[in-house]
Amino acid sequence: MKIQQIREKDKGFYLIALDEGKDLILHGEIVARHHLKEGQEIDPQELERCKNDALRRKARERAYYLLEYRDHSEGELYQKLRRHYPDQIAAEAVAKCKEYGLLDDAAYAKKLAEYYLNRKLFSFRRALMEMGKKGLDRQLAKESLEAVQADPAEQLEKIIQKKYAKKLAQGKEGRQKVFAALARLGFDYQDIKTALSEYNWEENEEE
Repeated sequence: MKIQQIREKDKGFYLIALDEGKDLILHGEIVARHHLKEGQEIDPQELERCKNDALRRKARERAYYLLEYRDHSEGELYQKLRRHYPDQIAAEAVAKCKEYGLLDDAAYAKKLAEYYLNRKLFSFRRALMEMGKKGLDRQLAKESLEAVQADPAEQLEKIIQKKYAKKLAQGKEGRQKVFAALARLGFDYQDIKTALSEYNWEENEEE
């Protein structure tokens, strides 16, 4: 097939009109890389390479946009990109971001561990689960959380004072609800019992 016309469409992008009635929009960088010119014959293989390069560029731009919004792990970024692009192209975009220093799972894991344990006051178990949702390797997440050395007793004390002190004064039913709420946050049974005992309540297993 032959390139009938090349004209600028939008800033930096060009419309490539082919004689078979198929139009293709490519960034000027790709037009230059493939030395595309009006009147040039282009075979299907070369056309496919141009399309793939266009996809690669779009995937990289999407990755940059996502990373500008917030930090991502390699795994999370890859999963988001592969929703819109072929697996190989998504992987290449992630690799390029890593090459440019835009991705650092170790640094991201450390940042999340400190945020979840010290600011959100998540239990170790819940923080580990949330970091998994962010696409971080489980072992890396675990080591990062352990390095923070958060004290469950201190976490529970802060949570109780901030959210549940009044409810603890509402009698046995209120205290049982607090116990259940803290358990749902992923804290250990014994840690919760110890924390609540400071409010002169001993957990009673009887209904």
